[in-house]
Amino acid sequence: MVSSPYEQSAGYPRSFHRAMELHAETPAFRERVAATKNEVSEIVQEHPRPRTYVAFSGGKDSTVLLHLAEDCAPGEVACFHWDYGAYLIPRPVEAEILGNARSLISPGRIIVRCRPAQRSSRDGHAVGYRAFFATLAMLTKERGWTAGLVGFRAEESCTRTRRVERAGREGEWHSGQQCRLFYPLQDWTWRDVYAYLITRDLPILGVYHAYAELVGYDQARFVTFFDSEFAALGNANLDGHVLPGFKHL
Repeated sequence: MVSSPYEQSAGYPRSFHRAMELHAETPAFRERVAATKNEVSEIVQEHPRPRTYVAFSGGKDSTVLLHLAEDCAPGEVACFHWDYGAYLIPRPVEAEILGNARSLISPGRIIVRCRPAQRSSRDGHAVGYRAFFATLAMLTKERGWTAGLVGFRAEESCTRTRRVERAGREGEWHSGQQCRLFYPLQDWTWRDVYAYLITRDLPILGVYHAYAELVGYDQARFVTFFDSEFAALGNANLDGHVLPGFKHL
C-alpha cells in the first residue's frame, strides 16, 4: 500500500471555496451550465440507452460531465473507465476513482477495463494506447454505443483546442466510424468546473488538493503518475512530492 500526503488533505481552502460559490452565481456560469445540459440532453435523446457512454477518468472534468449526464438523463448513460494499472495509478487512487464513480451513477452501469501489464513498469505508451483503442472499439460494437461524451476542454491545451474546434457541436467519428465523440465541456473554464463541483458537493480526488498547494487549482491536473510520457512537462517533480513512495514501484 502506497501512502501519500494527499490522504490527509482537508479539502478546499475556505477562501477558494467561497470564490467558486460566487462564480457559480454569475449569469455567465448559469447560462453555460444550462446550455451544456440542453446539449447533453439532446445527445442522449438522439442516442438513447444503451447507446451513450461517458468517458470517466476520475478527473475533475469527467466528474462534472458524468454528473451532468446523469442529472439530465437519469439511468440513460453508461460510464466507461480505463484503469491504467498498478504501475501508473496507485491502487488507493484507483479505489478513490471507482468510489467517486459509484457515488454518481449506479454500479451496474460502470464498465471498467484495465491496461495490460507491462514488463517495464511505466514505459510502452504505444502498447497502452493500442490496448485502449482496441478495447473501446470492442465495447462500442458489443454494447451498441453510438455516442461518447468526453470531458475535453479547449482551455487545457492547444491540442485539445484544435480537437474540440474541429469537432464542434456535431462531434467527431471514432471507434471505426461507429460512434461519435462529443465534447460538451469544450467551452468551460477551470473556474466553471470547480464552481460546479463545489456547489453540487461533488467528490474530487485528493490529489488535486495536494497539487493545488504547489501550483494552484488552475494548474492542478490528474494524469498517470511518474509517467515518462509527461516527463517533459515536469510532472515527476510534483509526483515526487505527492507520492514519493510510488516512484520506485
